[in-house]
Amino acid sequence: MYLNQIYFGQGAYGIEAAARTYFNKPARDLGLAESAMLAGVPRGPSIYNPSRNYEAAKARQVTVLDRMVELGMVSGEQAARARGEYLQPSQTPATVRKAPYFADEIEKHFEQNYPNGLETLYSGGLSIYTTLDLKIQEAAEKAIAKGLSGMDPGLEGALIAIDPKTGQIKAMVGGRDYNKSQLNRALAKSQPGSTFKPFLYAAAIDRGYTAGTTITCEPVRYSQAGGTDYVPKDYKGDYHYRPFTLKEALFTSDNVVAVRLNEQLGPSVMATYAGRMGIESTLRPYLSLPLGTSEVTPLELTRAFGPLANRGIKSDPYSIQKITNGAGQVLEERRPGLEQTLDEKTAYIVTDMLMGVLKPGGTAANIGGTLGRPAAGKTGTTENFREAWFVGYTPDLVAAVYIGYDDKSRAVGLTGSQVAAPIWASFINAALEGLPPSEFPVPAGVTKVRICADDGLLAGEFNTRVIEAVFVQGTEPTSVCYGAGPGGFTTYKQSPGVQGGEMRLFDLERVLPGWVEHRRDGLEKERSSPGRGH
Repeated sequence: MYLNQIYFGQGAYGIEAAARTYFNKPARDLGLAESAMLAGVPRGPSIYNPSRNYEAAKARQVTVLDRMVELGMVSGEQAARARGEYLQPSQTPATVRKAPYFADEIEKHFEQNYPNGLETLYSGGLSIYTTLDLKIQEAAEKAIAKGLSGMDPGLEGALIAIDPKTGQIKAMVGGRDYNKSQLNRALAKSQPGSTFKPFLYAAAIDRGYTAGTTITCEPVRYSQAGGTDYVPKDYKGDYHYRPFTLKEALFTSDNVVAVRLNEQLGPSVMATYAGRMGIESTLRPYLSLPLGTSEVTPLELTRAFGPLANRGIKSDPYSIQKITNGAGQVLEERRPGLEQTLDEKTAYIVTDMLMGVLKPGGTAANIGGTLGRPAAGKTGTTENFREAWFVGYTPDLVAAVYIGYDDKSRAVGLTGSQVAAPIWASFINAALEGLPPSEFPVPAGVTKVRICADDGLLAGEFNTRVIEAVFVQGTEPTSVCYGAGPGGFTTYKQSPGVQGGEMRLFDLERVLPGWVEHRRDGLEKERSSPGRGH
C-alpha cells in the first residue's frame, strides 16, 4: 500500500506511475538498476528526481544497492552490474498534467507549509479546491503556443491571469513547453519596459495633475552622481519637440515626458505607488524607473494593474481556495484579501488613459479592433528590443504577457505591440468568450470632456487634434482652445501641473492676427450660406 501511494516526483505517485514516468514501462518490467534508482527517490523527490538531477539520483541508487547487498537481497556481483548499467530516464512524462506550472506551485505550497508535504499531498486523501479555470487556462496555453509558433525555439513566453475582484489566479503559463523547461517565467524577474508607466501617472493624478496637463518632449539632460549625464530619448532615439497632454503621453508611451514627470514628482513617489499597488520587488528610485529599469515578475505586474481594473482596490493573488482531508475537515481556506490602495477616481482616469493605448494613435492600436469589449492596457519593450510585454485588463480579467529569452544576452527583436499584445488579445477573446462585455464602472465625481491634444484646453471649433479625457470634477479645463488659422499656433497653453481654469496667454500678438483672419473667413462663409440669417 505504501509503495502504491508514495510520491516519486514529476506528478507521479505510486511505483507504477513512477515506472511509466521515468522509464516508460510498467513496474513489473523494471530491472534491478531501475528499481534501485526509483527506490531512492521518495526520500527527496525534488532532490533525487532522475530526469532533473541524474547525478544525485545515481548516487542514491548506489546507496540503495549497497544496502541490498548488506541485507543479502542481492549479491555483490549483481549490485556491481546494476551500478554499471547505463540508464536514460525519460525527459517527457508519460502523462501530461494539465496546467503543469500551476500544479508545481501547488506542490511547492505543500512542501513549504506541511510536514512531509508531498507525501501529504499525494497520499493524504486530500481534496484541494484551486482557483484555476480550465477554460481560461486552455485559452492561455493556446495563445502562447500560437503567438510563438514559427519563432526561434529558444524564445520563451509567459502568461498569467487574475480575477481583479478576488485575486484568484485563473491561468498560469510559465513557458512554451513544460517538458523541455520547468522554469516558471510567470514568477521570474525581468525588466518590464514601459508597462511600468501607469504607476507614475496614477501618482501624478493623485497629486493634482490632470489628463490635460502638458509636458514637452524635447532634449533634456540630468546630472548623475557617476559623472555621466542621463539623457532620456524617445522610441528610436527621437524627440517630438512639442507638448503632450498626460493622456496622449501615456497612450503613445512617450519616454521623455515620463522621465520629466517622474523628475517633477520625485522618483521615490513613483516607487511608493508601485509598491502600494502590488509590486513587491525592490525598486531603484531612479529617473528612469517609469521606463522599467527595475526587475519585476509578470505576477507582480498583474497584481499591480488590478487596482486600475477594480475601482482602486488591490486583491492579493492566491491559487488555493480550500483544502480538506479525507474526513472532510478543513485544513486550509482562503478568502479574498482586498485593500483600497488607490482613489477610485484616479483608477478610472488612468484606465481611460490606458484605453487609449488600444485606440488609433495608441501603441497597441493593432489589437483594438480585434476586441469585442472595453479593455485597457500598456505595451512594454525593453532596451534594444530585448524583451516584449503587454499587460492589459477588462473589468473581469487582468493578464500579463511576457516574451523573452532566458539568456538575457539575446534580444526578441520585436516590440510589445508586435508580439505580446496580439497574444494577449487572442487570450482575452477566448478566455471571455460567451461572457457579455462590461464597461468599467464610472465613479461619482468625474467628468469626460473633449480637449485639444496640443495644450489640454477644451476643444474648439478649429481644433484638428481632439481627444476625450476624464477629469475629477472641478479640475477640467474651462478655457477653450480655438486653435488658430494659418501657422497652426494655439491661443492658450496650460502650464504643467496647473489645475482647471488657470491658463496663461502666450504669443498672443503673433497668434491673434492669424486667428482673426481665419475667423473672418469663416464668418463670410456663414453669411453666404442660404438660410443662415447672419
